[in-house]
Formats: sequence, C-alpha cells, structure tokens
Amino acid sequence: MSLSNFENSSPTVQEVMKPVSVLASSASVSEAARVMKETEVNVIPVGEQDELRGVITSRAVAIAAMADSSNPHGIPVEEIAQPIMTFCGEHEAVGEAVKRMDSTGADHLLVRGVEGNIVGVLAAADVLHAVADEGAESK
Repeated sequence: MSLSNFENSSPTVQEVMKPVSVLASSASVSEAARVMKETEVNVIPVGEQDELRGVITSRAVAIAAMADSSNPHGIPVEEIAQPIMTFCGEHEAVGEAVKRMDSTGADHLLVRGVEGNIVGVLAAADVLHAVADEGAESK
C-alpha cells in the first residue's frame, strides 16, 4: 500500500502512536534514558501534565551523557530539553498528522487526548511501520 492510499484510509493517531507520560523537569538524563528504553520512544515531553517545558530526545540524552560521562545521573532533563514540538489529537487521522509533520519538518508529534493531556508520541517511524504492516496484510 502506498502512503497516498494509506492517507485515504487512514487509521487514527491513537492506533499508531506510542503511549508516553510527561517526565518531570527535575528527572535525570539517566532516568530519561531508562524510560525511553522501557517505552521504546525517542521523544519524551518534559514538565508537568498541565505545564510542558519542552521535549527531550534520545539524541539529546546520548549527547549529554557523552559530554558529561562522569555524572549523567546529575544532569536534569530540563537543562537539555528542546522547545515544544507540534501537537496532534489522538482521534485525528494519521494522514492529517503526516501532513502536519511534513509542513513543520517534524519527525514526531506530541499527541493530546480528548481532555488536552499528553497521551503519546506519534513518530514518522511509527507511521512507516503502520504503512508497511498494512501493505503486508493486503498481500
């Protein structure tokens, strides 16, 4: 199935996203790495559920750990958090979310639930996996 066909019969973001929780700003880089490994996500929102301060990426975690290899436990994630990325809704069609990724140049979108809280992350890789899985099922 091509991406254009996938876009026309698009599942919802909720069906493709990976669930994620907001990581406290005071959490350490090593805690962020542990959460990323356990949840298999490369982006985690940082702050509090009602006040996001940014996002932390696996790349930022790796760089911070390498730059201060003597004490990655002591580096709070708020020091390396990046500005908030673009959002999408959990019931939004994946095709619409892909268009937003394309127009903003984002590789990931934070996913808001119906109450406005962060419920997950939609990554371009997740969409590609869904397209590949859909293509394999249709053969």
